[in-house]
Amino acid sequence: MDRYNRLIETMKVNQEFLKKVADKNKPDQKYFDMIKKEELEEEFEENYSHLTSAVFYYIIRDWAAANQQERDDHYKMIVDEFKLRLNEKDKKYKVLVPGASLCRLVYEIAKLGNDVEANDYSFFNCLITEYVFNNCKNIVNNFVLIF
Repeated sequence: MDRYNRLIETMKVNQEFLKKVADKNKPDQKYFDMIKKEELEEEFEENYSHLTSAVFYYIIRDWAAANQQERDDHYKMIVDEFKLRLNEKDKKYKVLVPGASLCRLVYEIAKLGNDVEANDYSFFNCLITEYVFNNCKNIVNNFVLIF
């Protein structure tokens, strides 16, 4: 497939993914009624392309099979420290992960039997995470999205 056709196909796949996320996360109209239309349009114009690019990067970083090495480089040492320092079999720890992005680290810590709460500033990241955790049958290494 030539580069142009690959780009078009990639855009279609990514668009379909974002449509699924949007369809599953339709907010109540009352939230939009509280925001002035001009503010919403300004916010959208300012941040949309950056957020879209970032979220696809995060999906690939956190959930694509091709990025296992990068995840190991960043998350494995944290998970290993949990295993080393908090190794009591019968005890559950409560863990807060600030800046959780798309929650791969949250997922790995929760697999150890801990109660984990994710926190992230980006509402866009929260929408994507909600979709991934609640609508994908197999979240691990499930995404084949292309930049």
